[in-house]
Amino acid sequence: DAEEVRKELDQLEKVQIVKEITGPYKEQNTADILMQTVQAIAELMPYYEHILEVRENRIKERESNLMLNEEPETAYNLKESGNAIAKNSILYGPPGTGKTYYTAYYSVAICDGTSIEKLEEKSYEEVLERFNDLKEQGRVAFTTFHQSYGYEEFIEGIRPVMSGEEEKKSIEYEIVPGVFKEFCDKSAHVDNPCVFIIDEINRGNISKIFGELITLIEETKRKGETEGLSAFLPYSQEEFGVPKNVYILGTMNTADRSIALMDTALRRRFNFIEMMPDCRTIEDIVIRQNGKEVNIGDVLDIINRRIEFLFDREHTIGHAFFTSLKNGD
Repeated sequence: DAEEVRKELDQLEKVQIVKEITGPYKEQNTADILMQTVQAIAELMPYYEHILEVRENRIKERESNLMLNEEPETAYNLKESGNAIAKNSILYGPPGTGKTYYTAYYSVAICDGTSIEKLEEKSYEEVLERFNDLKEQGRVAFTTFHQSYGYEEFIEGIRPVMSGEEEKKSIEYEIVPGVFKEFCDKSAHVDNPCVFIIDEINRGNISKIFGELITLIEETKRKGETEGLSAFLPYSQEEFGVPKNVYILGTMNTADRSIALMDTALRRRFNFIEMMPDCRTIEDIVIRQNGKEVNIGDVLDIINRRIEFLFDREHTIGHAFFTSLKNGD
């Protein structure tokens, strides 16, 4: 009974549904076997449709859970909300969707108090020039997480230095601020917004890198806020807090590691902004050969539909892989 099977399907991890086709398997029986096969397909279709429906619902549920912030009011759609950007945001999506490319747009939008739409009216060269100006001013900094990245590089650590005369050299250690602490110390003396970019944020061990700062980066826990907190750092014993004018902007490749596997403490403190392949950006690329035309935008759309059906949307192919074709490359 189909309804009974559907109830059971929801409780199972893997299902193999079989319809037995009776023999004898002889040439003269081919028509009967084909008829039974067609009938079997018709009988099995409701189960497959049910499985696909369950899968679609799970995808939708997972997409909604990507915004796992426990404070929904901090989740903004930047495309629609101008420069109303959360203090902690992550651009996520498959490779080649322009996540790192768009960090320039987001950084300039934050620092100049404008919207992404207005910046998109300008050429990328103009936006990049302004982005580089902000970097030179110290209002934008950039780092990339990897498996060996740690607290010492990000917050503070100790570094060996040589001291003494040439023949009596000894090793001493000095406390060195990490890139994020150094950026926060400088930003504390600036009235304007500043942006710290973390590329490939999901590739690092978040607990190891952030340490006690995982609490201090919360928007309400920033220095200057009513619930502002600070912590004494383990090496220097300095009191440290994250300034409220510092924005943290991360990028995440979903094909490298699923958001579902990310540190829960990080997920709920960040606003996730999805960046998926956009076939419209390459729809004007057409390859002509032997009197035939192939639209690259349509090709990418078909490829990604197939990948999403057979695998998942997190492993689709980004449009950036094809943009070089615009220059005839």
